[in-house]
Amino acid sequence: MRILQFDEIVIDVGNMEVRKGSHTVELEPNFFRVLVYLAENANRVVTKEELLKEVWNGAFVTDNALTRVIAQLRKALGDDAKQARYIETVPTVGYRFLADVRIQQPDQPVPEPQPPAYVPRRINWWIPIGAFSAILLAYLMPFIKIWTSGGPPVLKPVQFTTAGGLDLHPSFSPDGSNLTYASDKSGNFEIYVMQVVPGGREIQLTKDGQENLQPAWSPDGSSIAYTSVKNRGIFVIPALGGMPRRVTDMGSQPAWFPDGKQIAFRDEGVSSAAFPEVAPGTQSTVWTVPAQGGTPKQITHPGAPEGRHSNPQISPDGRRLGFLSFEFMRLGGIRELDLWTGELSSVNTAPALAISFVYGPDGGTMFFLGMTDKDTSGLYQLVKGRPPELLMRVDFTHIRDLTLTSRGNRAGYSASAMASNLWQVSPKTGETRQVTHESAYRFTQSVFSPDGTRLAYLMRLRGLTGDLYISDANGGNATQVTRNPAWNYLVSWMPDGKSIVYQAQRDGESGLFQFSLQDGSEKKFARIDNKVGISRLSPDGKELVYQQRDGTVDTIWKMEIASGKKTQLTFPSHSISYPCWSADGKWIAAESRQGADSHLVVLSAKGGAVRQLTNRPGHAWVFSWSPDGREIAVAGFWDAVWNVYAVNFETGDARKLTENKLFRTFMRYPSWSPKGDPIVFERNETKGNIFLADMPQ
Repeated sequence: MRILQFDEIVIDVGNMEVRKGSHTVELEPNFFRVLVYLAENANRVVTKEELLKEVWNGAFVTDNALTRVIAQLRKALGDDAKQARYIETVPTVGYRFLADVRIQQPDQPVPEPQPPAYVPRRINWWIPIGAFSAILLAYLMPFIKIWTSGGPPVLKPVQFTTAGGLDLHPSFSPDGSNLTYASDKSGNFEIYVMQVVPGGREIQLTKDGQENLQPAWSPDGSSIAYTSVKNRGIFVIPALGGMPRRVTDMGSQPAWFPDGKQIAFRDEGVSSAAFPEVAPGTQSTVWTVPAQGGTPKQITHPGAPEGRHSNPQISPDGRRLGFLSFEFMRLGGIRELDLWTGELSSVNTAPALAISFVYGPDGGTMFFLGMTDKDTSGLYQLVKGRPPELLMRVDFTHIRDLTLTSRGNRAGYSASAMASNLWQVSPKTGETRQVTHESAYRFTQSVFSPDGTRLAYLMRLRGLTGDLYISDANGGNATQVTRNPAWNYLVSWMPDGKSIVYQAQRDGESGLFQFSLQDGSEKKFARIDNKVGISRLSPDGKELVYQQRDGTVDTIWKMEIASGKKTQLTFPSHSISYPCWSADGKWIAAESRQGADSHLVVLSAKGGAVRQLTNRPGHAWVFSWSPDGREIAVAGFWDAVWNVYAVNFETGDARKLTENKLFRTFMRYPSWSPKGDPIVFERNETKGNIFLADMPQ
């Protein structure tokens, strides 16, 4: 019989037996065949394809399954992937058997394993010096690459999808041969699968018109989990098509555990396909649910850690749950929760803020899409203990939805751009008309002057923070008001129409500032602290109503401008935010967050009971009142699309004023003219496609 021996390990090929010293090592048949094949081909690279052909006779086996086989062999032999003695991984190619293997012929006796001879130990100082040098070199390697190449490694992304609308949320199959994604090419977002080869076949998996997004491939390649916006929850569908199966009745962003038995997700749903959707709109948290369906389990909790939790990812060993934590007016920071010990830690992505991230195949490396400032973003590689390494830089295009093959050799992401302009609608006739005709990132937060003849609004150009503009009510004669590199937002007019008041940052501090339209001067109008969120000036210019974060919920407060006296109007039970005054200053309308939905509420400007006006699933985002106080203008996300509505103050009945039918288009900040007609609002449409890039090895 043929015997293979290395160190103290003996492989009896004929009897399919492995002995380590005096102990027998139990191995499954295929595991044994892999070990024998590697040992018989020691000191050369054996490709994964060769192993699959020789051991499994070409049968379909995923990369993940082969990786598990190698991991079990290492465990059985007492080997370590990071400091391999026997089986070395050759990234993206295969494996090399390192030990010197002695082959005993059938007629030769099997030698007994001999313990190594004792050799007096001598200290070799070159070993610690070499180890220290290796550690130092590893730390400096990202910088050396940049210094020697003149810049970071350059990836060359290739456009993968070509739809004229919006393609989002790519996810590779376990073997990397197919990609699933969401597209609205049919008019609604549906889930598609396409081969990752030129001219590859495409399959449409869903055809129900329910705005299906965020597909994620199961580890065994048999199923795809996705989010249904209209059906409100997470579903699983066979990868080659079939009947979808509901897993949850809430949440979004499904992510599989490596064993395929559980799915992690965030509890907030999806309200927009635009780039701001990367940050949750409310106090979202991370949950898990059995992949076959069952009772969801909450994993993270409000305030632990601070921020809104999103984009859950599971490490390859299933031990760590990574997620993004978004804070007010900021993108995300990566957090990790050890699912075995409950320990929570932060991952430093500086100088970038993370948009989305994934674990690398080894679990110790992360890749993330990050934004450094304004509209500059890129793809980064992050190894713990080292600064992030920029692999690709992208300007003026929003990249998100990062996915990586199981081998780590290819990345995919979606790249999109938003086109925003101001539009108007007549609340009397329903007629719509475009007000601005520019190409900018945002035209938003428009507010009419007290006499209704002018508009003040925020315009943000790509690469810059927002500045304020004044124009005629029809959009003509636009003039830039502020020219400051820091933020300016949420304009209010003084009662005489001669100046505007707005929140801004000056010299790193937030404040309320007043700009004179007569002499062009800017001065501080009122001192506000960092707790003050969205604020609006009263019609008489004497009071400020604003939202403030109290623990994990938002509450409404009021402040007298002259004295600085503050009065709390709502009290913590659930978040109430985005307050706005009625034209007579007697009432305040606001947005009440309740679970996955938000509703329009009103309360007296003096405080007291809060009355809820809307109760439909979705969102009602308030911004202004009709001049007679009978109706309130809201951007409503009902039936999975955004439109402008007028809600009756007494009955809560909603009149639909616009006819948007596209999920990729949203409406925001409807401003009612003091003349009663029209209402001006932001209309914003997102378009984009999916790109692929080969990763450096």
